[in-house]
Amino acid sequence: YGHSGSEGRYHASIKGAKESGNVGSTAAYLAFNTRPSGGGAMAERVRIDSVGNMGIGGAPLPTSTGYNSATLHLRQSANSGGSALRMTNGSTGHTTSDGFYMGYWQDGHLYFYNQEAGHMIFGTNSTERLRITSNGNIGMGGITNPSFTTGNGLHLGDNYAIGFGAGG
Repeated sequence: YGHSGSEGRYHASIKGAKESGNVGSTAAYLAFNTRPSGGGAMAERVRIDSVGNMGIGGAPLPTSTGYNSATLHLRQSANSGGSALRMTNGSTGHTTSDGFYMGYWQDGHLYFYNQEAGHMIFGTNSTERLRITSNGNIGMGGITNPSFTTGNGLHLGDNYAIGFGAGG
């Protein structure tokens, strides 16, 4: 609660309410609201629904995702920019050029960036399957240190192949 001249003014709020008006329904949500810089009406910024889904950016949560209680929905409400997730730690720092960044922008592209000098490693079944080194080389099939004498490339391990053309 803040003050604007001679009148009081709310700047943020937390609201808990029923998800529907159905008689007997006890499902509820928790919403976090803030007022933008420069004034204007308060708007919902975060919502947690009754099954644990969380929406950030004021977007309604999907009502049927197939993954109830495991969905995090990020939304940029403006028609420019996009939504992003950034992960940092005590070693990387915490600015816009640190850590790992994943973004989905208005241009329809999905971006994955390791903004540090480390590799990007992908795995399944507790085993590394693909590595993109910090210099752009790609290793698959257990090749954890792909290297080339000139330029960048793809290094495949035993029993891996690349196919071109039509076929199954």
